[in-house]
Amino acid sequence: MANLLKNFFKTIDFDGTVANGEVLSILYKQKSNSLIFQLSLKERVPFDILSDTADKIRKCLNSGKISIYPKYSPELFNSDGVWDIINVLRDEGENINGYFEDADVIVSGDNVRIELKHIGAQMLIADNIDGKIKKFAKGFFNKNINVSFEGKMDFNMSLYEEKLAEEISSLPVPPPVAPPPSSASENPTGYNNHNNVSPSQDKPQKKSFSRDPVIHEPPTTMKLMFSHASFRDEAELVMGKPINDSPIPISELTADCENVTIWGEIFDRTEKTIKDGMYTIIMISITDRTSSQLLKVFTKTEKAKSYSFFKPG
Repeated sequence: MANLLKNFFKTIDFDGTVANGEVLSILYKQKSNSLIFQLSLKERVPFDILSDTADKIRKCLNSGKISIYPKYSPELFNSDGVWDIINVLRDEGENINGYFEDADVIVSGDNVRIELKHIGAQMLIADNIDGKIKKFAKGFFNKNINVSFEGKMDFNMSLYEEKLAEEISSLPVPPPVAPPPSSASENPTGYNNHNNVSPSQDKPQKKSFSRDPVIHEPPTTMKLMFSHASFRDEAELVMGKPINDSPIPISELTADCENVTIWGEIFDRTEKTIKDGMYTIIMISITDRTSSQLLKVFTKTEKAKSYSFFKPG
């Protein structure tokens, strides 16, 4: 009996091409409790179908992450194959979110030219993403290729620093937060006149109130309640409340926007103390490769170290 995928999982309804793929090997990674299936396929199968197949196997086995690495003949290599590799890298957590949006992939023989429409080529090269694309091309297609990035290469840092200086100079001092008004539940005696309070009663302790959001130490795992090409279905929540809304591109932010969700990679962090060092303003610069945004956290200086998770990269 041939080692066809459908013979390993007879209860799963696979896509036809995948079902007849020959299982060459199964690699188990104990540390992550995950499996990698290497599958010989006669036709190129889009990443979405391979990902859906892997998810069906994961549910059947009730296991950790499942990945399917295809094995093709070299003549099947084309620009769609490059996009499959990019999606595999994204699925495995490589730092490529947003860099390839709207990019053009041109394959000419053994040369692959990727024309970027958004900034980030230098970051991709620094993370050896071109080398990893070459590695997967060799593994998936038995194809030795050259990879180059063109188009928008990186940030105009001088322009960014000018903007940052303007932002810092215009930062306001956070106003003190007033305590909430007292309620009947906080005053069970019902007395409104302080003279009616029994001398034997202890004076109520003064409450302190903070504007700082909850910081989760350690981070908690949360299920993302939206679908997005740049994210998997789970994330680590480090601060604040769970995120339920799909992010919009930073380039679409306008003055009319109220509550919105954005995503981005931190590429700079600076701090500034105000009010004789009592408060610290933490400024985090992020980009989603469509634009960049400066985020500001106002906090007491003694709490500034709690935001150490805001760091470049």
